[in-house]
Amino acid sequence: ESTINIAGYFGQVEADLWEQLFVSVGLRADQSSALSRENRTAFFPKGSVAWNAARVLGIENEKGILSYLKLRAAYGEVGRQPL
Repeated sequence: ESTINIAGYFGQVEADLWEQLFVSVGLRADQSSALSRENRTAFFPKGSVAWNAARVLGIENEKGILSYLKLRAAYGEVGRQPL
């Protein structure tokens, strides 16, 4: 029986621009000895952008039903090792 080695690395950077726009980007790298040398490492990027609409619309810190509104869009890739 052979041993399978798996390693994963992750990095992420976030920025807050003017307390209105939030940007996040990241990258995950996975390695597995169970895969061929050509396919041993895989990269999975991700990113998101969010907008603090409450600040722009002037409803931030208001009393009532809606006191905070953030719109967010995100993208990410996922993967798995074959069994």
